[in-house]
Amino acid sequence: MSEKKTVGIMGGTFNPIHNGHIAIAKAARDACGLDLVVFMPNGSPAYKVKPDISDEDRGKMVQCAIAGYPDFVYSDFEISQHDVTYTARTLPAFKKLHPDWNLYYIVGSDSLCYMDKWYHPEIIFAEAVVVAACRDTESIDEMEQYRQFLLARFHADIRLVFNETVPVSSTEIRNKIRKHQSVQGLLPPAVENYIKTRGLYHGE
Repeated sequence: MSEKKTVGIMGGTFNPIHNGHIAIAKAARDACGLDLVVFMPNGSPAYKVKPDISDEDRGKMVQCAIAGYPDFVYSDFEISQHDVTYTARTLPAFKKLHPDWNLYYIVGSDSLCYMDKWYHPEIIFAEAVVVAACRDTESIDEMEQYRQFLLARFHADIRLVFNETVPVSSTEIRNKIRKHQSVQGLLPPAVENYIKTRGLYHGE
């Protein structure tokens, strides 16, 4: 029997995907020895407003961003669902499709602080190792306290990884594009080119 692969799942609206997302994925991959990182854009996330741009555009941007990384792959698993999506539903369903994968669910440290309030967090922690990417500016002690709290409450397996701070957000990028300001260095070049070609975000 072949060994199971260790596979990270990185979800998000990716509206648009930017260099900060790539940095987190790299940090998780390197720290946890992941064989693959699956980038999975949200479909209709329960706790966020669905993006104005199309699912197709968000998916294409992700594919542009990761094209140069053989261990980064794209999945339309969530955006192909025609219903509200929850991580607690996605992970068990995805594991059924890939029973030979050990799942690692990658989040930002800000998400880790609220995971106990997510939809059925006990399922998330049962189905995957949670990898929380911490920025250099954050308190290690504070994040370790959250980790210990979740470990005690849910018997969770949580790994804290540290990645170089990339001071960028998707909201900031959309605002810059709307104001016709430069976003050079904030996005993978292929994503920046896709946005320009498609004229995305200018009409927001």
